[in-house]
Order: sequence, then C-alpha cells, then structure tokens
Amino acid sequence: MEMGSTCRICGQQCCRKTKEFGKIALSEKDYVRIQLHIQGSFAKKVYSKNGWIYLMEIFEGKCVFLQEDGNCAINSFKPLDCKIYPLLFQYSGGEITFFVSSRCPFHHEVTSEFAEGAEREARDELEEWSEQNLKGYSEIVSPNG
Repeated sequence: MEMGSTCRICGQQCCRKTKEFGKIALSEKDYVRIQLHIQGSFAKKVYSKNGWIYLMEIFEGKCVFLQEDGNCAINSFKPLDCKIYPLLFQYSGGEITFFVSSRCPFHHEVTSEFAEGAEREARDELEEWSEQNLKGYSEIVSPNG
C-alpha cells in the first residue's frame, strides 16, 4: 500500500530530504530483515526515555537506499515506516492511533482508501513489534508529526 504516483510527482522528497521530512525508523524486525540482504552499516540504535528504535542512516541528506534513478534499493523488504508514509502512529496506554504527517507535501491528497489500507498493513506488522519499539517510535519519530 503506497501512495505510488503521487509520490513520484514530488520525487520522493521524504527519501531525498530526510531532515525536512523526519526520521526513517526501523523496528528490530525491519533491521534484521534488511541485514539479511545488506552488508555494512545502514542504521543506528537510538534510545528514548521509555524505548528504542533503529534509525536509518542518512548520506548527504538522503536515505542510504535511495538510488540515482529514484528507486529504492530495498523496495521488496523496506521498513514499515517507508511502506505507510505519510501515515505515522502514536503508541500510548497500549493503544495505537494513526495520523497523516503534515510534513508530506501531498498530505492533503492522502485518500481515505490509502490511509485505511496503510493502517491495516501497519496494524498487522505492529503486532510483532516490541513494546520498546512502539514507545521508541512514538517518542523519537512521531512526537510532532
């Protein structure tokens, strides 16, 4: 479930200008899955007050997996954060709530169909995230959208 053609219009700015669009998070499961295919360093573990999450390394302001042709080198196994963006989530009191990031230049064009599909996909995958990853994501990645 991706925004697809809309993302092509903006040229994947979330991948190209990560400082403006926020951090790219990886759960432990995402990290292990990518590590099976990629040699070398691509993420760092960051701790928050109540949890932790891996953050994708950034090279010259862009995601390390963004190729010159605009394609993603890890597209077939990219992390949840990339699959559902501009949908983000907050975890609090055992509950997960979703919202559209206002940082995406096309946030106003996110359809309910995309949001609902991305949320369904996220909920399935988030069942496997540790509570420390859920809290870390909420505290490090999505506190301000």
